[in-house]
Amino acid sequence: NQNLSFETPSISGYQYNITGGSWNFAGSGGSGSGILSNGSGFSNPNAPAGTQAAFLQGYGKISQVLGGFTPGNVYTVTYSAAQRTSVTNGGESWDVTVDDKVIKSNTPGTGSYTSYSASFTATSALHTLAFAGTDLAGNDNTVFIDNLSISSTLSPPTGLGATAGNTQAGLSWTAASGATSYNVKRATTSGGPYTTLTNVATTSYTDTGLTNGTTYYYVASALNSGGESGNSGQTSVLPLVTIANSSFETPALTAGAFQYSPTGGTWTFTGASPSGSGLVSNGSGFSNPNAPVGTQAAFVQEFGTLSQALTGLNIGTTYTVTFSAAQRSGANQHGGESWNVKIDSTLVGSYNPGTAATSYVDYTATFTATAGTQTLSFVGTDLATGDNTVFIDNVRIAVNTATPPSPWVKADIGVSGAASSATYASGVFTVNGAGTNVGGTADSFGSLYQLSSADCSVTLRVATLQNTNANAKAGVMVRESLNANASEAGVWVTPTSGIVFTTRSSTGGATTTTASTGKAAPYWVRITRTGNAFAAYYSSDGSTWTQLGTSTTIAMASSAYVGLGVDSGDANQLSTATLDNVTAVP
Repeated sequence: NQNLSFETPSISGYQYNITGGSWNFAGSGGSGSGILSNGSGFSNPNAPAGTQAAFLQGYGKISQVLGGFTPGNVYTVTYSAAQRTSVTNGGESWDVTVDDKVIKSNTPGTGSYTSYSASFTATSALHTLAFAGTDLAGNDNTVFIDNLSISSTLSPPTGLGATAGNTQAGLSWTAASGATSYNVKRATTSGGPYTTLTNVATTSYTDTGLTNGTTYYYVASALNSGGESGNSGQTSVLPLVTIANSSFETPALTAGAFQYSPTGGTWTFTGASPSGSGLVSNGSGFSNPNAPVGTQAAFVQEFGTLSQALTGLNIGTTYTVTFSAAQRSGANQHGGESWNVKIDSTLVGSYNPGTAATSYVDYTATFTATAGTQTLSFVGTDLATGDNTVFIDNVRIAVNTATPPSPWVKADIGVSGAASSATYASGVFTVNGAGTNVGGTADSFGSLYQLSSADCSVTLRVATLQNTNANAKAGVMVRESLNANASEAGVWVTPTSGIVFTTRSSTGGATTTTASTGKAAPYWVRITRTGNAFAAYYSSDGSTWTQLGTSTTIAMASSAYVGLGVDSGDANQLSTATLDNVTAVP
């Protein structure tokens, strides 16, 4: 950067189109540019740096080719400018340009030197900086310019993300061009105040020693010899809650042994043979498959229960419990063990895989924490009756980040038993819904909804639906309110009764049902509203649609709720449905 205060060449008075310095001046008397010294005939105020300044009159132009830029970095041009006061014709306006592209337009200011700035992102090592008069007011107007400086501000790093560990957070980001290191900052409230943790030379950092149940917020910023850039976008991380003795290795049993209600570990076992719970080691008399982790697993037989208190939960945060389970094989199994997963007394998962599921597979259950400490339980329900056993191992818990996207909102409609849950990933909604039915004078199901106004439609494919009951359903709806007895229209896929069109024409009225039998998931369904006319459709491929029944007139308020729902046919049991290709026109 050269001659940024216009001291070269040295003159007395003022001169247009002056040569011999690093700046180029264009234009001529009355509409040109040049250099002037303090006290010149332009009645200019004393220069803020040195004794000379540049002037820009009418449509004149001042420019210089500058070097040393780093492509990708952000640079700020700062300078001082003052209007000529001896002639008043509206004042001089001007643009700041880089390579003839305007980066800042300026309107006339005051007769005293004031600081101005303009920023740009470098695209090469060389750029032409210019000040060009625009004289929007017309006539004879002049601005004086002096005391330039150019500073580099790095573009902030991008893609800041965090992965939770038990008591640590692993952070990573995409590098900023020209950065030599990074500041990593942490806060316990959104937006700070932040504490600087370290300067690191890479694009990753592990923050250790965190407290379970506390949410931490991070920003990362790039550094070079000129200082620090702006911060990257804020990201937050909640360290994972730990499950002690998650693979049931304590207390240790002898090889090939099993024990009802063992003590000395973190799990609590209840019940006794043949309706209890306990531990098995590989090769025990229960004919259990080898544990997926370690050499021991838990068992739940008939109505037995095993439980553990989870600590460090963050109230309002949604968690997913993942565990491995396998059915007991052989003649001692009488239809297969069924079981529930509960958080305190709330049902969050129901499972009944049957006798064929004798190899360990992963199951999940999702819940939202309502307290810092809550009890996780596996409870045998033995729906098949008789001597049935399931083995459980490798219990994990993680913060669930795959919540349904806005504007979808989860709600239980008329549900008094198990609470529903919903997750979303790669275009697929996974909904766990309880409830007795959609029908009668009041409904009971789990839903995701958004507000609509007048004409609307919802379409989706029911990819899978767990057959928990003949009344189980998954599908789409429009309803006047979130009350259980609201007027509504819906199209539902059932496990054994085909596809049904349900309508309730008035609040608290009876439900009318029209069915198309012989169809089950996977199947597409659609509900449409045109004025007060509601129509149901179904499709096997999402392309060719068939109307189910005829349109039904319901005098429903124009502002209503559209969405999707799942019921299990049982208030105390959850049914899982996967729903994809969801489109809503609210």
